[in-house]
Amino acid sequence: MRYVILLVWLVVVGVIIGWLGLAAAEDEAGKTELTNAPELSIPAVNGRGVRDWVAEDDRTLLIQDNFRKWYKVRLMVPSRHLLHAESIGFVTGPSGILDTTGAVVVRGQKTPVVSITASEGPKRQRR
Repeated sequence: MRYVILLVWLVVVGVIIGWLGLAAAEDEAGKTELTNAPELSIPAVNGRGVRDWVAEDDRTLLIQDNFRKWYKVRLMVPSRHLLHAESIGFVTGPSGILDTTGAVVVRGQKTPVVSITASEGPKRQRR
């Protein structure tokens, strides 16, 4: 009889732990779906389609197109010259559209693009 009661308690505790684990996994899945923004592309990058750009860090670049829309471009690997670059280049296909098949060139170093998402632009610094 003692073993039956122990077995029932183990099953109840196992079910509760499993249910809590599923609830936590479901909550995490909901958070990641909200943070995944749709992938975009920037048109006419090689034909004077870029109005401004700002390096956030050595792997993130904010680009503004001629319609004043900002994009956040994540690079595959850090570019050690990105934060101090005075000019950058883009490797695109024949259409001139920068997407995840393109690359950013800084001082001759090509760095592949991983993602392009919409952004609000750089944060303004107070003076």
